[in-house]
Formats: sequence, structure tokens, C-alpha cells
Amino acid sequence: MNAATGNQSTKYLYEDPFNAALATNTIYPDSADTTSAGTDQVKVSYWLDGQPDTRTDQRQTVLTHVYDSQRRLSYQGATALGGATDDAVRAIKRDYDTMGRVEKITSYPNADATGTAVNQVQYVDAYGKATVRNANFTLKGAYGLYTGIA
Repeated sequence: MNAATGNQSTKYLYEDPFNAALATNTIYPDSADTTSAGTDQVKVSYWLDGQPDTRTDQRQTVLTHVYDSQRRLSYQGATALGGATDDAVRAIKRDYDTMGRVEKITSYPNADATGTAVNQVQYVDAYGKATVRNANFTLKGAYGLYTGIA
């Protein structure tokens, strides 16, 4: 128990019309919301297969999840920005190798994962060593040299 604020609890609502096991709303202890009608909570909508479709946070920033034909997460894009949200990166895209493993993760300035890449992490060898690519830096990491892209 927190001596200053007393007991705190996070409230989860399960209001998905197709799967009652999916948490659709998360209401944190600092919120005055008590139902799904409020806005000071995290709201998630789902596809019929249970994969997340959209996630709206307390600032009203909406993340949309887009999947490839094999239902792997292709990218997450910030389709609406609320509050004091930084807009330098609006999407995170994942590329997969032929075995279905994540091969590279790239951030983009547009919500549909287009434009000039801002950052990129790429798995480049059989040992799983990652290379971080960014036009603005080169640094030494625990698994070798991280290099920038021009």
C-alpha cells in the first residue's frame, strides 16, 4: 500500500463484442474514469482473430496496427496525434526473412510507414548481431560496430 495515496488499482474492462476475454479498456489509478465512455484511459479495438487493430492512449494518440498476409505485424502507425506527442517518428515497420523471423525494424516519419527512414535495426548475420542504422551517428555497441546509413 502506498502511504501517501492509499490503495491503488488499475481497472480493466472487457467489452469486445466478439471475444469477452480481450481487455478493451485500461483505467489507471490516476484517472477519474469509471466506464468506457471516458477518455482518460487506454482503449484497444481488435480484429476478429484477436490481434489489436487500434490503441488509443490518454492523450488521444491513436496507434493503428497493420498486418501482412500471414497476419504478422507489418507496422504500427500513429494515425492521430494527441496532446504533446512528438511527431518525428510516426510508424515502426517490421520486415521478415523467409523463415518468418524479424529481419529489420525501421522507423518512419509517416503513419503509413513511408518516407525516409529515421532509424533502422537490422539483424545481419547468423549469430544474430544487430546493426543500428541512422543517418546521424556511428557508435560501438556490445555486439560490434553500429553504423549509419547515408
